[in-house]
Amino acid sequence: MTTLDGGASGSGMVAGGINGNGGGANFGSGGGGGGFFTDGIAGSGLANNNGKSYLNGGIGGTGNNNDFGGYGGGGAGWFTGGNGGGGGGYSGGGTDGNYPTVQFAGGGGGGSYNIGANQSNTAGFQSGNGLVIFTWSGAASCPSVRVPVTVTVDPIPVISVSASSNPICEGDATTLTASGLIASGTDQSQLISNTCMANFNQTDLAQSFIPSSNTICGAGVYLESGGSGTVTIQLYTNLPNAAGVLLASGSAVGTSGSFVDVTWPSVPVSIGTTYYLVFTSTNGGQCIGGDVAGGYANGQLYANPGYGAFPGFDYTFRTATCGGTYTYDPGALSGAVQTVSPAVTTTYTVTGTSPAGCTSTATITVNVNAAPVVNATATPSTTCNLTSVNPCATGAATYVWTGGLTNCTPFVATTTDTYTVTGTDGAGCTGTSSVTVTVNPASGTWRQQQAIRHKIMVMTSISITMQPTAI
Repeated sequence: MTTLDGGASGSGMVAGGINGNGGGANFGSGGGGGGFFTDGIAGSGLANNNGKSYLNGGIGGTGNNNDFGGYGGGGAGWFTGGNGGGGGGYSGGGTDGNYPTVQFAGGGGGGSYNIGANQSNTAGFQSGNGLVIFTWSGAASCPSVRVPVTVTVDPIPVISVSASSNPICEGDATTLTASGLIASGTDQSQLISNTCMANFNQTDLAQSFIPSSNTICGAGVYLESGGSGTVTIQLYTNLPNAAGVLLASGSAVGTSGSFVDVTWPSVPVSIGTTYYLVFTSTNGGQCIGGDVAGGYANGQLYANPGYGAFPGFDYTFRTATCGGTYTYDPGALSGAVQTVSPAVTTTYTVTGTSPAGCTSTATITVNVNAAPVVNATATPSTTCNLTSVNPCATGAATYVWTGGLTNCTPFVATTTDTYTVTGTDGAGCTGTSSVTVTVNPASGTWRQQQAIRHKIMVMTSISITMQPTAI
């Protein structure tokens, strides 16, 4: 018989209480086994012959020694030779109530939360991608219905970020591009393919379209025939021969009879504005499928050199909307592509959030090289006309002066002017400095002296040339 808390009036084999309390004494003589939380009930045969709880400790009883029970162990018997109670554990232990006599046997071992036998536990397991089923079966007295539970586990995006230039010079900019979020759906599409519309070797193949989403993460085109090849799809603001600006590009191997789709980092676009997809392939014999009935109302196809227009015809294509968002810090910049110009070396963290709300981060450190401090001098900086001046700059590795000057090479100054030198250091960073050379005009006395001196030289020359020659 079992009791809720292991009472003292058991008979036969007595297990521990179901609340983790001590087991009862057998016939009130042997001590009850200790439970998990509390001691067993002491029997009347000997004092302190009850088993101690798991928490209270103690060794197992041996009989007639007033020994405590062990950790959830059985209590001592009434006299030497009387067996102790069964050891307590997760489930209460029993005792042999027939040796030597039932009234002298120790009480059953205390239980923890069970009576008699362990419950049945089935560990959770995974089967397939994100499918976890938890089951539990209770005792016969507490029946339950097995109910499968399906847990959907969305993947954590794997985010990466790159910089167009790194390191950069102080004052320069670099473009950060994040990627990793997958396309979440189709925006624009023309899915009818009833003919081979154009082979890649015809060149200049394009399709115009008008997006209804403000981002594009990729595009695809249907290959009607021609086997396999690497297809490149580019996104332009206009046709390339009409000053179109390239916004994105992606490549993938495509096989005839299926779509070939490419992806790129999220590109912001304006809803209601016309954009262009340009198609090329390493296999000129591949053919893009299309619809000759003009099934797509927001664009048309182009083919042949010069992007010849074919109104009413469309390639079989589709564009992809972006899934989730990107945010850069510092700056709280939103979007996959950001242009930054940090003044000092800065680490940027981009957080990608999928449509399911799962997030992942990536970091990149943009190293900034300080600009060289260039110092320009001119010796002398104030001088007279036709005087030699030496321009020199320091602080960099190489120098380029305005006015055709060469660093630390004298020149003849004729007019007042300002000269600027650009110095470049070993990292390719530049700094500038300027210096003004002031040329004072000649004074009147100096001019008169020069004129008189010139006149004397001329007269002397004439006088010498007019001397008669001796015979």
